Amino acid sequence: MKALSSYFVGLWSVQTVTGTTYLLDLDNMLAVRRSDLSAGDDCILRPDEAPISLIRLQHCEMGDPMVLLLDLQVPEVDFTARISSTVPRIEWVDAQFEEVK
Repeated sequence: MKALSSYFVGLWSVQTVTGTTYLLDLDNMLAVRRSDLSAGDDCILRPDEAPISLIRLQHCEMGDPMVLLLDLQVPEVDFTARISSTVPRIEWVDAQFEEVK
């Protein structure tokens, strides 16, 4: 898969060049970020490993950074934009979101 959008369905794994993996459940509009500190990703973000409401998958294409619009449940904040490092791989995951949390 070369590109992904909010119009897709299913569970997707998006890997970045820093070793971070984002699991995107596009059926339920949820995202989970899993950092890989051994691969050089030294940035642990506040809601890592926890499902976050995905408002929109703004941009996800191999060779570009991914842009997610997330609802972090902050009062008076409509969304938070998260921009990843460059995406080298996008894969469909043959599993239910609950099984991979």
